[in-house]
Amino acid sequence: MDHQQLEAARHSVEKACCDLENNATRSSAEAVLLEFRQAHQALDACRHILEHSSQPARFQAAIALREAALRQWVLLGPEGQRSLRAYLLDYLLRHAQSAHLVVTKQLTRTLAVLLKRGWSTEDAGAHRAFFDSLETQVAANGTATARRINLEILEAIVCEFSPATASPMGLPWEVHERCRATLEASLLRDFFVHGARIAHSAAAPALQGRDDGLCLACISLLSAVLGWEFRHPNAPLPIYGAGRPASNSSQIRPGTAWRSLLLDAGAFSWLLDTLLPALSGPGAASQPHLAADSRQLLVLLCSVSGDIFPKQAHRRNGSEDVKAAYLARLMTAVQRWCVPVQQALSRAQQDESELVDASRAIAAAAPIHRSAGFEQAGAQLGSAQQQSQSQQGLLMHLAELTCGCVACGGLLEDSEGTWMWEATDVLLEAWVELLAEDSFSPKARPSQASQQAAAVIFQALVQASLADAAAGAAEDEAEGEAAESGGGANAAREAAFARAAAIGRADAASSCQLLLALLREKRGTLESCAKAGADTSVALEEMTWLLRMAAHLIADPGDGEVPVPPLTVSDIAARSAEQGQADLLFELSCTLLDNAALCADPAVVNVISPRFAEAAVWAAARWADTYLLQESTSPLSPAMQESFSNQAQNVSQTLASLVRVATSALTQPGWAGEVDLHGVAVVKLLRVLVKRRLAAARLVALPEWQQLAGAFAEQVPGIQALAAPVLRNLAQALAQAAIGIADGQHLAGYVAFIFQGVAAQLKSHQSEAMALLFKLAAEMVEAHVSYLQATEARRLCDWAQRLVVTYAKESRGRRTVAPSAALQSEAAADASRELRALLKLLGNLTQRELVDFSEEEGGGRPEQQPPDIAQVVLEGLDVVVPLMGGELLQHTKLCRQYFALLSHMLEVYPHRIASLPGQQMGHLLGSLEWGVKSLDAEVAQASLEALAALAKSHYEATMRPHQHQGNHTAMPAFTGDAALRLQSFMWTVLQQLLANDSDRDVVDSAADALLPLILAFPPAFQRLGEDMLAGQTDARARETLTRWLMSLSPSQGLTAVDRQTCRRFRALLTSFLADARGLLRMQ
Repeated sequence: MDHQQLEAARHSVEKACCDLENNATRSSAEAVLLEFRQAHQALDACRHILEHSSQPARFQAAIALREAALRQWVLLGPEGQRSLRAYLLDYLLRHAQSAHLVVTKQLTRTLAVLLKRGWSTEDAGAHRAFFDSLETQVAANGTATARRINLEILEAIVCEFSPATASPMGLPWEVHERCRATLEASLLRDFFVHGARIAHSAAAPALQGRDDGLCLACISLLSAVLGWEFRHPNAPLPIYGAGRPASNSSQIRPGTAWRSLLLDAGAFSWLLDTLLPALSGPGAASQPHLAADSRQLLVLLCSVSGDIFPKQAHRRNGSEDVKAAYLARLMTAVQRWCVPVQQALSRAQQDESELVDASRAIAAAAPIHRSAGFEQAGAQLGSAQQQSQSQQGLLMHLAELTCGCVACGGLLEDSEGTWMWEATDVLLEAWVELLAEDSFSPKARPSQASQQAAAVIFQALVQASLADAAAGAAEDEAEGEAAESGGGANAAREAAFARAAAIGRADAASSCQLLLALLREKRGTLESCAKAGADTSVALEEMTWLLRMAAHLIADPGDGEVPVPPLTVSDIAARSAEQGQADLLFELSCTLLDNAALCADPAVVNVISPRFAEAAVWAAARWADTYLLQESTSPLSPAMQESFSNQAQNVSQTLASLVRVATSALTQPGWAGEVDLHGVAVVKLLRVLVKRRLAAARLVALPEWQQLAGAFAEQVPGIQALAAPVLRNLAQALAQAAIGIADGQHLAGYVAFIFQGVAAQLKSHQSEAMALLFKLAAEMVEAHVSYLQATEARRLCDWAQRLVVTYAKESRGRRTVAPSAALQSEAAADASRELRALLKLLGNLTQRELVDFSEEEGGGRPEQQPPDIAQVVLEGLDVVVPLMGGELLQHTKLCRQYFALLSHMLEVYPHRIASLPGQQMGHLLGSLEWGVKSLDAEVAQASLEALAALAKSHYEATMRPHQHQGNHTAMPAFTGDAALRLQSFMWTVLQQLLANDSDRDVVDSAADALLPLILAFPPAFQRLGEDMLAGQTDARARETLTRWLMSLSPSQGLTAVDRQTCRRFRALLTSFLADARGLLRMQ
């Protein structure tokens, strides 16, 4: 561009920047700036604007320069690339004093991006040469500002080379990963040493404001390095959902090479002894940014873990525990922000940042050092004054801080989002981590200090939660339901209970004793209020919370296969038996069951709220899952065994009581319409009771169970009125109890009796019946199809085929146009549910094809021949394919199932797919095109695999006459419209690859699809290349694209679809995308 053109571009950008401030001209200004960014010669204009324009225009030029450089990277050549980086570095240092912060940030990030873009094509010597040049120019400048720019450039490089924060460049993510690995191995440690050395000398001047931001830049660089995802060389690459590498841990795990940098006593003296003491309390107001960043660096240091700490066996005799000493130094700084606790809480009313950061630092260190590490660190706290402050121990100081935050209202729903809520939440999570090893490891038990601290916190949690429950009793019912509506609120509530239980189990004896006393007290209050006719809402709300808390404390959450009593709870039961004391576990268990029995007590059931009933039933279910008729080897106390084991004489009475509770919860007239209560009674309680054979054998003999089964079979009004999901789960629980019936005749009669109710439900819910039948068929096929002989397998497949044919007739008759959008959405959801079940059935049928039955199956009679799985699946696809369009393709799970099955069928049965009628083939190719364009990586990959199988079969069919292949099962070549539509996939696939940063698996699958398409349709590929080149006016761009397109063409030796050629084509396509995306996608 000549000078006149450069000036015109500058004036245009400056005017657009002014117009951005006016709402009337904003749209046109944005269009001008967008056009400027996409201009062919934007690089020259950007340099001119940076040198001669005003501040807003420089900012726009900095953004445009990065986009233009990436777009024209290949055209710049090695010399032009180095020249552009040198210009940016020179500009930053020349304008260090005058450049605006946002422009500097943009240009440093641009420099980092350009350095990374050429990283993989340069050797280690070139990398070192760049950083040596950077250091030389900074030293020659000799100012603190230049040194700060140097540190900011290094920080930008660290952020850019970290895959989690990398900028999109149109490169495969494997390139980003290689850049990360080389920087970590060769330069990252040097960056850290460089920043720490400068910070050591800049800390004192920074406190006086004489360092020109140098210390702050050092802290930012060190924080960026510590935020790096250190990874073992052989560790697998973590992946985001879209295929992008991800960070999966909040802990910092540098290797042993970093030990001296981080663990030496004086490594961070400038931070711990100089900055933080001066910037704590009132001193933070003088340098707020420096104080905040210093605290954040300390939080990161608290996250250091892994092999950097010497193992116990590697320590020298008498040497100090390095890990404990490290934690002690950090906690010394943290205590300045939160000790004394009351003063810290008072300061937090004005500025909460110190207290919140202290909580985060404790939470960061908790999972690494656990309670034992904190005890050891407390013993090493340095001076005599600190020792006098630590007579209670470090854990008790943390417990006091936690209780203080709880007392300030940190548990209240109204405080969510405030500093007290955040600090309380973080501290409680920290305590769960601190106590985790002691509570869950069979080789470790909580120390006395841990027990005392946990007991104090648990008591504070109970008191605060009961006060909150009592206050909530006066809440309007509608407000309460609105506040707790949604799965998120329930999940948060359960998480809070689980967290409190984890803390309470550290001192299980005192926790059980506290809950037992409170439950008895509140039960007495409830009975007194009921007799006096007074308001029972407060007592019910308090008991509701206590029941849930007790169940969480003593019972297993049921996440594993076999529920096991918590270790610390089992310990107190065993110790009670040995010492002849009252068994707290047994007493608390009986109290839970007694309170659940209130739901079936006619004398008090009318004063019980559905909320209390739900909590009582849920608590009884969780307890029963852990302790009732336990089949595991976990020992129980004598009292528990005498009452709740299989040998107990009165265990049937306990079962009968629980069945009465469940029946009452389902049929009580006052609780009609309480779907949550009904769901808990069935899904939680009844399903738990029937899951064990010992319990089921006793249940089916109980009159209470037979009465419930009869009510379901006869569909009495109370049962019939239940919601459909509740009825389905009730039917499942009643049917599952049949595992306890040993007599075959009795079993058949019981199942037939239960199915009377099932049949009635099927008649009244036909829209859901088909999906359930498909699910049943899918489970049966999955369990048996791979193991049956030919005759039995044919019968099973015939039954599945009849089911598909029936559904085809019924579904076509039921498809109508819904009169409203809401009904259309509901109809689509129903169709999605049915089709997902059908696809699962069809997918399970294909398992038969994975097993070779050729030797044992075969015989002359037709019934002895293997079943024609393909025919059954194709009939199913005949139903599914026409429906897979529009709104149904927006259902992610259905979409993934469909394309996974389609991919399998096209790979295994291409000749059967090719024989589909024209209209059905059109539907199939249309849905395949939608899948290729999908942003869901799983759907896109399955679609590309299906397309690859289809294209490969077509190519082989076109070559077959020349190769004299006479395979009667091979697919015939496409002709006419089908061939035209197939070849159009070439451009569709390339467009998707150029527009998106697809992961390696998707690119490889796309390569496998493109190769046979290119070989089968060479003229179409030539036209595609001509269209691609037609939009390029730059001669160098045309030359580059021509060279790459030639490398992908058959003329370069790509003449087969064998494994070696496919591997070569994958590499060529990956390289093509790395360069072509910059030239095509960013136009």
